Amino acid sequence: MAVYKPIQIDGDEDVKTLMKKLYRFNEDLRYTMSNLDLADNCPGVLDKIDERDDMLRTIKWDADQLHIQYDDLETATTTSLRQSEDAINLLVSRGSVVDTLITRLDIYKESITLKSKQIEIDANNMILDRDGNTVFTGNVTGGSIYIANGRFWVNQNGDCYIDDELITETLNPSDGIFAANLEVYNDEEYVIYITDTINAGEAYISGELNCRQVRQRSDRRVKKNITGLNQSKCAKIVSQLQPKSFRFIDSGIPSIGFEAQDVYRIQDDLPLVGRNGAYLEIPYGNCTALLAGAIQDNQRRIDRLKRMVM
Repeated sequence: MAVYKPIQIDGDEDVKTLMKKLYRFNEDLRYTMSNLDLADNCPGVLDKIDERDDMLRTIKWDADQLHIQYDDLETATTTSLRQSEDAINLLVSRGSVVDTLITRLDIYKESITLKSKQIEIDANNMILDRDGNTVFTGNVTGGSIYIANGRFWVNQNGDCYIDDELITETLNPSDGIFAANLEVYNDEEYVIYITDTINAGEAYISGELNCRQVRQRSDRRVKKNITGLNQSKCAKIVSQLQPKSFRFIDSGIPSIGFEAQDVYRIQDDLPLVGRNGAYLEIPYGNCTALLAGAIQDNQRRIDRLKRMVM
């Protein structure tokens, strides 16, 4: 490491002594300049500070990094570029440039972090506009996709969940369809053809359903709080049902059944009417047990009358 010693001159020295000091200083300076190394680059040696009005410009450069920074003291705006062996950091703290450009960019060996209000990308294989709409010309390959707070997501196994309307030309899932509300239609008519498996907690079919087989889980092992229906109650409710014919407003298709409001008034404590959004609905599968109980009650009465006659 080079050593630098400044010259010291007293006011009362004679010329001979002064010449000796200048000669000695010249030799020290020549030795210092010939033996400079990185250890001589102490903090602040290569720093440059330029201050003009309310703008402060700082350029720092040492053996480890390059740092350029502009500080506007009036508007409290900072623009900084820092480059080292491990990272590149770009910061724009405020100003009109922040609205259209990046506010912070950090590049490391293992990752790149970009923070901004808005980002636009216009490339041959991808376009990202200011509103966040994205168009890919190639495939999107990766792990899970999670959009709109979980209303649409695809996990790593390829399972897809959609909590809204699905519009597609072709729908052919390999593992069947799981839906809470399924309506399949074509050209504004409800045309529903199920040729494979559909598993749904509730399926609302407003048109015609054509399928090979319909299964409903009835195994005792998937149920609890099992109690028998009162046959007299079933017969009383069935006697008050009002079968009607009608047409659906949206499709115009004729059908027969019940009005949910009528059934709601007589259902007692049985789950014969539900609600889907603003509308009432009837799970007609539950009516099967209701009708069976009414038939059994009627048969019990017939058997009693037979015994009385005999």
